[in-house]
Amino acid sequence: MVRVKAKNVLMLVHFFSHEGKGFEDYAQFVEFFNMASKKDSLVGKVVVIYMCNRKK
Repeated sequence: MVRVKAKNVLMLVHFFSHEGKGFEDYAQFVEFFNMASKKDSLVGKVVVIYMCNRKK
C-alpha cells in the first residue's frame, strides 16, 4: 500500500455527455463512498480556497 501524506486532495470527474450517458456508473462509484450523486453538482466535502499572490 502506498500512503501519501498530502494536506489536500482533489478528485475531479469531468463529464461531457448532455444525455447523461454513464451517469449511473458514476452514481454507483459515488455510493461506494457513502455519498449521493446529483447531476451538475459537487459531491462530498467541498472547501474552496483562493490564494492570490501568495509568497512562500
